[in-house]
Amino acid sequence: MNPDVLLNRIRLEQRGLTDIHKKLYEMEHLLPVPDPMQFAKTAESAALLSEKSTAHLRNMFFSVSNEPPIYYYPKAAEV
Repeated sequence: MNPDVLLNRIRLEQRGLTDIHKKLYEMEHLLPVPDPMQFAKTAESAALLSEKSTAHLRNMFFSVSNEPPIYYYPKAAEV
């Protein structure tokens, strides 16, 4: 894969991880007595951002690796 394309994808994922970090920071500052609805909403947002990031990183790995997904998924499940 083209190094410029890879660099762009890496930078996009860095921004995604920054967004996850911000949500976790927001959750931390809702403590010690968070509004349950607000805390759950923020936690869901963080989890969905994490899912998106995981999917993007996995797809990037598949695009640069010769390892078939069938070998990756058992490792992912173990983790």
